[in-house]
Amino acid sequence: MIIFLTLLYVGLLFVLLKIGVIKKFTPLLGGSVVIWFLLLNVILFIPMQFYAPAGEVRVMRYVIQIVPMVGGRVTEVPVEPNVPVKKGDVLFALDRTTYQAEVDRLEAQLADTQRQVVQLKEAAVAADAAVESAKQNIPLAESAVEAAKADITSAKAMVSEADAALAAANADVQSQQTQVELAQRRLARVQELRQSNAIAADELDEASRQVEIVEGKLQVTQKGQEQATEAVTVAKANLAKAEVGLTTAEQRLQQLSDSELKRAESAARQAHAAADADIEGDHPLVASVKAQMAKAQFDLDETIVRAPSDGVVVNLQLQPGSRVSAMPMGPVMTFISTSETMLAVEIPQNRLRHVAPGQHVEMALPMFPGQIIDAEVESIIQGNGQGQMSPSGQIPTVLGNAANRSGFAVRLKLPDDYDASALLTGAGGTAAIYTDEGQPTHMIRKVMLRMEGWLNYVF
Repeated sequence: MIIFLTLLYVGLLFVLLKIGVIKKFTPLLGGSVVIWFLLLNVILFIPMQFYAPAGEVRVMRYVIQIVPMVGGRVTEVPVEPNVPVKKGDVLFALDRTTYQAEVDRLEAQLADTQRQVVQLKEAAVAADAAVESAKQNIPLAESAVEAAKADITSAKAMVSEADAALAAANADVQSQQTQVELAQRRLARVQELRQSNAIAADELDEASRQVEIVEGKLQVTQKGQEQATEAVTVAKANLAKAEVGLTTAEQRLQQLSDSELKRAESAARQAHAAADADIEGDHPLVASVKAQMAKAQFDLDETIVRAPSDGVVVNLQLQPGSRVSAMPMGPVMTFISTSETMLAVEIPQNRLRHVAPGQHVEMALPMFPGQIIDAEVESIIQGNGQGQMSPSGQIPTVLGNAANRSGFAVRLKLPDDYDASALLTGAGGTAAIYTDEGQPTHMIRKVMLRMEGWLNYVF
């Protein structure tokens, strides 16, 4: 541009010489060309570099490496290369057979697990019933102990009565035995007297009858004695049986209190621990199977790979029948997202001091010759590659002059009504930022940018 203006000035001087306005060419007139050139630099072009800086602009978009979440054989690739797709459109599909089988298997396992949980809850209810039964048996066992104690008391009373009856029978036997001995001695005396005819025969008969009478009474009392002895034996046997019954009842009560009830309570606690476990409303067994089902369903859904956003697939080489795997380092498709378009212009660091967000920007892109595209400054990227240091065991290298002259990227924003899909990813051109100072220099930059836009038709 500066050469163009200088040539215009030289042409103007030539015309003025031809028409006679300037009489003749002088050294001073020739030196004015140099002065003109210097003035253009000092007054317009050097300030323009700071007040209307320009640089190479680049259209950028996110490039997504498509990697399936699951592996398998490709059955369908409905997407076409370089044809725009919408978010959620199918890019390709994998064979679903094994993944569907896994989902079906887990659905059956879930039904079986839910049945097991029902059985666990029923077992817990049964364990509670066993505890209640054991608790109810304790009063019955206590009643049995009390009844056994009452039987012992009754048996002891019967033994005492039988002992008293036996003692009375023994006394009666001894008394009758004494009577028999007395009657027999009297009979012996009467017989002696009869032999000497001292008494009549009737008295002998009477004495014999008295012996028979008392002997009969002795037999009766001896029989009563035998019955009393037998009654004592029976009473003592009943007492021993009652004592055995008490021992058995006390052992049963102890068993219920110390063993059966504790075992029932322990079994109930274990049954409830197994049946009442809960993870967010589900039994752990059910929750585990549901988690496996969620993973299996996710894998099944991932057999259909969809577009992550609006965009386009480039360099499509994937074909049905190919086998892919879920390897992060093995993308099977390259997807350019058109949901967000970024433009960045590189501005040398010594020309950034007047640049600020919101300033007007114009761009001339070779793919749109003769057109000027409006934009504005969105932000200044706070760093470049020269400032990045990776962790290492080495001393940092001192950067040279080239690093000092490196530029910084300025991110641009297109108007909301501009169709950014027309801009191809990687397209470049020139962008000029019109700062808030040095307004006269803006006109020169605009002329230069439009000249470049028209030259894009040729170059």
